[in-house]
This record gives sequence, structure tokens and C-alpha cells, in this order.
Amino acid sequence: MSRSALPSFLRADVDLLFFGGKGGVGKTTCAAATALHRSRRQPVRLLSTDPAHSLTDSLAVDEPDDLPASLTVEELDAEAELDDFRSAYRETLFEIVDRGSLFDEEAIRQLLDLSLPGMDEVMAFLRLADQADRPTPDATSERELVVVDTAPTGHTLRLLDTPDQFARWVDFLDLLLEKHRTMRSVFGGGTEPDDLDRFVNTLSERTDRVHALLRTASRCRFVVVTQAEPVVEAETRRLVEALRDRSVSVAGLVVNRWREDDGAQTQAIRTLRASVSGTDPEVWILPEADTEIRGVDRLAAVWDQARPLPADPSPPVAAPCRTRSARPVPQVHAPLRPPAADLLLVAGKGGVGKTTVASATALRLARSASGDQAVLLASTDPAHSLAAALDAELSDDPTPVAKGLDAVEVDAAGRFEALRAAYGQEVRAFFRDAGGPNVDLTHDRRVTESLMSLAPPGIDEVMGWIAVMEFLDEDRYDVCVLDTAPTGHFVRLLEMPTVFGTWIRTFFRILRDHRHIVRLPDLVDRLVRLSKQVKALRSLFRTGTASVLGVTIPTAMAVAEMDDLRRSAAEHNAGLAALVVNRVAAATAPPSRRRADAAVLRRYRRVFRDVPMTLVSEGRPPRGARDLRHLGNRLYNRRE
Repeated sequence: MSRSALPSFLRADVDLLFFGGKGGVGKTTCAAATALHRSRRQPVRLLSTDPAHSLTDSLAVDEPDDLPASLTVEELDAEAELDDFRSAYRETLFEIVDRGSLFDEEAIRQLLDLSLPGMDEVMAFLRLADQADRPTPDATSERELVVVDTAPTGHTLRLLDTPDQFARWVDFLDLLLEKHRTMRSVFGGGTEPDDLDRFVNTLSERTDRVHALLRTASRCRFVVVTQAEPVVEAETRRLVEALRDRSVSVAGLVVNRWREDDGAQTQAIRTLRASVSGTDPEVWILPEADTEIRGVDRLAAVWDQARPLPADPSPPVAAPCRTRSARPVPQVHAPLRPPAADLLLVAGKGGVGKTTVASATALRLARSASGDQAVLLASTDPAHSLAAALDAELSDDPTPVAKGLDAVEVDAAGRFEALRAAYGQEVRAFFRDAGGPNVDLTHDRRVTESLMSLAPPGIDEVMGWIAVMEFLDEDRYDVCVLDTAPTGHFVRLLEMPTVFGTWIRTFFRILRDHRHIVRLPDLVDRLVRLSKQVKALRSLFRTGTASVLGVTIPTAMAVAEMDDLRRSAAEHNAGLAALVVNRVAAATAPPSRRRADAAVLRRYRRVFRDVPMTLVSEGRPPRGARDLRHLGNRLYNRRE
């Protein structure tokens, strides 16, 4: 392929090149292929911000020396980064809070422990801040490119929003220093900035530089990876719109796993192209590979297969367009027994079909052989796909989608913002009516009102689980099927009830110990209710009434990721009830593909020999309640 025929992002002279999209579309493959291509002529750092890292598995190298000398691969260790941050700045942060707040030493240390609970987006933000702080190389130095393999859509958008959220945290620190500055000025300490001022100013400047970096097209570009399927197309459209709203430059769209003779794909990509026409990104296609693309040699050759999407992506005359009905429906081999759990968590790697399996399972459970059940199908993934899969309008309130089945896409962030707003309103009302020697109405009100800035990042997601508990508490439903975020964030979310419970108890203890200064009875009542709901959620795991239905695909990387997920779920008393291996090569697939899938399936049977397993072949993706109900009937035995 000639140089001019390559995507422009392979030549762009930028500092940061992001690859993002829905889980499972091939972000890691495209990011690694690009890093290998660019490392031929400049230093490249390939950075993964997805907590379920797959870069090492994708490159399939045993030693760093097996990679080009100009390529550095880094899978962000968020916990290690957090420990380093705390070690470096704990005493400085303590001194700032001590000087500017009305809380005692123990409360201050508790607040600092809760302010950054290891959320991956925050640590990735600080790494990007290091990138923004790099000096401009001189004429003789080679400029390092950072290629970022991101988490799936919802969490990638949170990463891009982190500069704004981090700025609120820095503003809180600055607010705490205001009283100290005033006292210094009044009592002769001068007005020149001291070490604490300089520390906060440095954090603020770093935040501003990252904000500017992400929004400067000459330094940062975003490549959206997608597939030409209706559910993926809908999420891709939302991602492109969200990037445009954030003024992040979209360098191109890569349509992966393109099948030349598939009419459904053609229609999906036409819809996508029409929806993003105002952004004018390049659109490139990568053909579907017969086997898993893994290893340096295969990754290095990825872009040799790329070509621009034609203006009218119609199949050639020799391969007439298949109609929707002509493509076979997925076949199920060895159906499962219907799962028995009060809370069924459908989990797995991004893009393996979790939403499809969750929807089909919920429809099957709603028409159980032992009698109809009231079932709630809920999504807590920030990038919801339930509405697209069910072909229905959904909201933050349960909506009937079939007999016995309601569905809801929980707006977890909105629910946490409502809690934050109610807190702020109550604080303002208290200080409006309060007075006395212990209350500085001009400073303590603002400090107390800003305390929500110390809520752990990601705590909004657990509000989605709390919403599910509220729905179950109403005794409207017998079982809840939860469509979860992809593996890395699902595992993190399993830990969040404990983190959230600790945060609630700490916040409650601070308010109780300082009730002689600040009284917020409505907030205390809310925290008590939230604490009870968190305990009820944790009780579901302890008593074994919550279980996991794993969804995966026949690739080596997916086997390893599912095994990691099983171990993490077991640590939280959620057993792997069954495994659905999706998109297994059909009888009409190329022999090389069938042989590769058979080898991986043998590995699944070894690793998960005690777990009931069913296989679902490739076929026309089901969409809408009717298709999904038929799939559910095939997935599970009719007799229970």
C-alpha cells in the first residue's frame, strides 16, 4: 500500500492519539497496529487506560526485547499510581485542609483517604498531565507519540471529563487556603504565595494544560473504532457527538470486521456516515479476519488491509446484498438450565454480546415454565445499549417492554448529581439561618458546600446499583437481570459497594461529630437510607443470591479475561453460574476459522470444566423483543 493510501492518523504529527469505541470493536488491535507502524520512524509509548488490560495479550510477546526498541508498552497500574500520589502529597494536602476547614485531624485524614479511591480515570488523567508537561523537543530530538488504548465508551468519556472534575477538586483546595491567606494578610504574614499556594497553583496549571491538550487538534486526535452493526452504530454515533461536544478532534472512523457481501452492514454504515457527516472524519474499513489478530507480525500488517470506505458502500455485483432474512439466526448448542438468582449479573469482555444475552435471558425468565415472573432488566453501564438491543425507548424509570418484563437504563450520574444538589441546597439553607461564634458564614459555608467534591470518582456508578435495590425493595420484581459494564469496570464496580459504604459511614461520622457546628438532618436521613441499601446489596452477595452469567467469545484473550473475571467475582461471593460462548464459527465459516475456534473451545472446557457452558454460533444479530425472545428460548431448556 502506498503512503498516500494510508489513513492520515498514521502520519499525524501529534502528541496524543486516542483509540476508542464500544467494547469489543477492536480498539486494542487498532491502537497496537498504529503504535507498531509509527514506531518505525519515531519513539512511541503505547498506553492502556482500560482496567481490563489486553495489550500484552494482543502483542503476545514474552520479553520487552521482542518489541521494537522505539516502542514502550505501558498498562496503567491505577493502584500503584494512587499510592505514589498519596505518598508524595499526603502531608501537603493534610496541611491545606487543616488550615482551611472546621474539622479535626481524624476527620481530615478520613477525607483525604476517600478523596481519590483509586479510580482509573483520575490516575490516567495524571499520566496525561505528565504528557502535557513535557518540554517541547529541540530540533535534534525526536518527539514521542503516545497512543492511548482506552476503556469502552462510557468510561472513556469520563476520562475526557476528568480535567473538569479534577479542577473542582483543586478549586476546593484553593478555597481552603483562602482563610489562611486572609489571616496571613491581617497578621502581617504578607501576601506573597507560600509553598501551599504554589502547590495548588501548580495543580491548577497542570489541569489547564491537560484541558487544552485534549482540545487542540494539532496535538491530540481521536480515532473511533466501530463495526457496522445497529447496536454498535448507535453507540458510535453517540460517541462522535460527545467528542464533538467536548471539542475533541475526531481524526477518523475505522469500521472493523467488514464483510463485503453483508447488506445489513452496508445499511448500518450508511446510517452512521449520515449521522457524522458534519464532523467530516475519514472513514476506513478493515476486512473481517479468518482468525484472531494477535502477535507483533500480524498487528504490524493490519493497516496493509485498510482501504477508504467508498462513497456508496454497496456490495459488488458478484456478491449480491444479503437481505436480513437470508442471514441465518444464531444456533445454540447444549442449552442451559434457566439461572436461579435474585440478582443475575451478566458480565464479560466488551463487545461479546452481554446486552443481547442479558435481554434474551430476561425475556426467558419472564415466561418461566414454573409460572410467569416479574423481571427487571437493568443496565448500569455508562454507555447503555439496552434500548438499541430491544429497539425500544427506555429511561431512568422502569418501562414495560414485554409481558412480565420491565427494562431500565439507570442514569447513575444523574442520581448522584441529584444527591449533590440536595446536599448543597441544605447546606445553603443551614448557613442562611445559622450564626454564632463557631460559624464563619463567608467561608465555612463554601467549604462545607464543596465537601461533595471529595466524593470518590466513580461513586456515581454504584448509585445505579442502589437504584436497582430500590426497585427490588418495592416488591415489584422477583428477579433482576443486570447488564454490566465490560470486565475491568465490572470488577471495579464489585468493589464499589464496600468503598461506597465506607464513604457513607465516614461522611456520616463527620457530620455527627461536628453537629454542634453544622446540622444537616435531611442529608443524614439520606445517608442512613443509602447505607441500608448498600448493606442489602452486599447481603445478596454474602448469601449467594447473586450470581454471574459469563458471556465470552472464542479467542485466546477472551479466555484469560473471563478467568480473571471469575476469580474476582468469587472474591465477592458471586459465583459463575454458567458461561455463554458467543459467535462461534458456523459450519459455513472458513476451515481455518473453525479450527482456531475449536482449539479455543477445548481450552474453555479445560479452564471452566465445572461451569455449565453453551455455544452460540455466528449469525444475524437479534434485535427487538421478538428476536431476543426466540434466542432466549434456544439458550435455555424448556423444562426447568
